[in-house]
Amino acid sequence: MGYLYWEEGISAATPGPFSNVESSDDYWSGTEFAPIAGDAWGFAFSDGQQFGGSNSIELFAWAVHDGDVVPIPPAAWLFGSGLLGLIGIARRKKAA
Repeated sequence: MGYLYWEEGISAATPGPFSNVESSDDYWSGTEFAPIAGDAWGFAFSDGQQFGGSNSIELFAWAVHDGDVVPIPPAAWLFGSGLLGLIGIARRKKAA
């Protein structure tokens, strides 16, 4: 979340591709706050502050996952090009 705020400029005023970014409240991250077992890191989109806090505080959560964008498998490209070829052949037969 820090990267989104500080590097990408994501905030409640400029949400970019996201919706419902809350500036008045804070968000939990999924990372444990190591100094205190059972606590977690939080982030404030109002000012970019990162903090450790108790899990008993009610904060927002942002459902995200790690990973890259999954590319279209080569089989899908092959299917698409084959389909375009069949459409081209059908148009030639229809025009002749």
